[in-house]
Amino acid sequence: MEEVRKFPGIVPPVITVFDSQGEIDGERSKKFIQHLMDEGVHGILVTGSTGESSLMNMNQRKEIIDIGVETAGGKVPLFAGTGHNATRIAVELSKYALMPTSEVSPQIKGKIREELRKLGKLE
Repeated sequence: MEEVRKFPGIVPPVITVFDSQGEIDGERSKKFIQHLMDEGVHGILVTGSTGESSLMNMNQRKEIIDIGVETAGGKVPLFAGTGHNATRIAVELSKYALMPTSEVSPQIKGKIREELRKLGKLE
């Protein structure tokens, strides 16, 4: 089995900023992620353990992953929480994080691929 690389430093779970209508506020989310990067974090975790991802629909979860990818821009590793109570949804989000255009950390992509193969959801 491939050895998982440990990431030293600070990789905070990032809150998702919403507007008054309950939609993701993309600009404020980008500014918050950029602020964290400017302060010296070593990576970014979106849809992680801050709790709001359980209240987001599929499109919103993909949207905040995209915002994280765009804002991190390869300057720091991006991690995306893809867990869900429904296996089908967790698989779909995991596959989304594996897209070639995604800048989710290659080490994390490898682990996601391994787990999806175990479930028979990826060749």
